[in-house]
Amino acid sequence: MKSIFTLLAIWSILAIAQYQNPIQDTVGTYEVEDIAGLRALKIPVNFNQSNPLKSIPDSINDLTIQRIDLVYSLNKENPNFDQKSLNKKRINAFTKKFPASKNDLVAWREIAQGSAKSPEEAKELFHGFVIYFRPSPTKASMEKELAYIDEMLGFSDSPKSEETKEALNSTTTETTSESSTTSIETSNSTTEETAVLSDVLLPLIIGAEDGCFEQISMERYCTPIEMKSYIDSLSGTVGYLGGSYSFTSMGGEIEEDEPVKYDVLWYRKIEAEGCESVTPVIGLPITYTMNFDPDYEVVEAVFKRHPKWRRALVVMDVTGSMSPYIGKTMAWLKERAKQDQINAFVFFNDGNMTPDAAKKVGMVGGVYGTKNSSFDAIYTTMKKTMSKGYGGDCPENNVEATLKGIKDYPGSDEIVMVADNWATPRDLSLVKDIGRPVHVILCGSYAGINIDYVQLAYDTKGSVHTIEEDLDMMGVKPGETFNIGGYYYTIIDGKVVTAGNG
Repeated sequence: MKSIFTLLAIWSILAIAQYQNPIQDTVGTYEVEDIAGLRALKIPVNFNQSNPLKSIPDSINDLTIQRIDLVYSLNKENPNFDQKSLNKKRINAFTKKFPASKNDLVAWREIAQGSAKSPEEAKELFHGFVIYFRPSPTKASMEKELAYIDEMLGFSDSPKSEETKEALNSTTTETTSESSTTSIETSNSTTEETAVLSDVLLPLIIGAEDGCFEQISMERYCTPIEMKSYIDSLSGTVGYLGGSYSFTSMGGEIEEDEPVKYDVLWYRKIEAEGCESVTPVIGLPITYTMNFDPDYEVVEAVFKRHPKWRRALVVMDVTGSMSPYIGKTMAWLKERAKQDQINAFVFFNDGNMTPDAAKKVGMVGGVYGTKNSSFDAIYTTMKKTMSKGYGGDCPENNVEATLKGIKDYPGSDEIVMVADNWATPRDLSLVKDIGRPVHVILCGSYAGINIDYVQLAYDTKGSVHTIEEDLDMMGVKPGETFNIGGYYYTIIDGKVVTAGNG
């Protein structure tokens, strides 16, 4: 009888999912945020109504959702109107149509807009849901991430060794896609430097109907004034739907007459039969900025907190959206001529370019390693791994890479896994084969902790680490409540489960 009451007591403190307890905030008029590496999709609802007006594209179910905002207005037609009840109905209707939004890692916010002075003005404001998500990585996006890392480290192209150049040239050839590339000219291009460098037709990440829209990605080297003129000229293009542009600068703001390289993204509707009445659903473009979140330095921070770690095998995820963490880790290594804490690196990309349906647990591939003999060797291997593949579906081959690293570098004393908190390993069934403690460093744990990595650390008698905290799973006993990142957990029948606030 005692064991029954113990179990009931534990389950009574299970945590409430984030969608059931969203963060509350108030703004004047809501604006979609431009978040590095993410896109946004609006799903509207009518004023004072609960059901979404647009269907949620099936393609988004396979993507990583990081945040959902429910946006509404404070102005009421009826003073007795129950906004809290309506918001609850809206969320229930939304999560029923989109079950992936119930994921514990998804950050939910309810954003009230206070700018409207009357119900009529309120009806003009956006009401509904804004989904912030990671788009599927592509060859083009991975090339941008590689360029982003190069710039972060001060390389114009890549490290200057012939070994690096040869490796990158060979891998680029292997992964070249068949995207249509054509150069175009514009009437406002006044010099060779302002000519369009490339016009690459890419598949639209989100579209109401396949085949009716094109996403146009290009680069331009010009001044801010010339860039604005060019964007204005696009409004006369047949089928133009809008777009945006961004630049990356290490020096902050630029002068009006200073030319820089711009990344331009715009959308065009195709004139084809059946497309006349199709309405586009367009996500915001990815932008890469040089503003760093302290979380990007998590690998360096954790190693500095653990100076006794020696001859570590570092197993690192280099799939899409990890570039800020990769870049900061590489910058740390570059600054230290001799990094005696690390014996070897193993990088993984979840199968090179293997189609998701063909991936088999333990045999996915895309795993490349190197001894810590020089920074150039590490950087070359990292870029080679990124160039050969950029992931696909969300699960990744973390454990396969760890097992290969243990086999290839038997002299390693510590096993450190640098993991994407948003991507669960596809091969957790292989954890039992590791046989050694794994220290898991989580990248992107600001919205919560992926419980599967806590389980991996528990099963290997290892540890979990974030930018600020360390959790040694060796000391955790079944039935005890423990916490990391402000989230509470306990162990029931060998399984890590979420708990309340202890």
